[in-house]
Amino acid sequence: LQGCYPRMERLYPATPLQAGLHYESQIVPSTYVVQTCPILRGKLDTTVFRNAWQQTLQRHDVLRTVFVGEGDDLHQLVLD
Repeated sequence: LQGCYPRMERLYPATPLQAGLHYESQIVPSTYVVQTCPILRGKLDTTVFRNAWQQTLQRHDVLRTVFVGEGDDLHQLVLD
């Protein structure tokens, strides 16, 4: 996988619950999608906002995790 994902940090097997949720979401893609779109008011310092978001991403692996593979080969890939 390293060649396909050069920014790979760690790779873990998916848990049975994650594999089940992944399977279900392949059948009906919107089943487990939760999305929020905040409305920001007032002046936004994009540099400060971007830096804060970058720190948040670095602090929480789950925000940098994608699922790769299928079935019994489904894994959680944490990007750096």
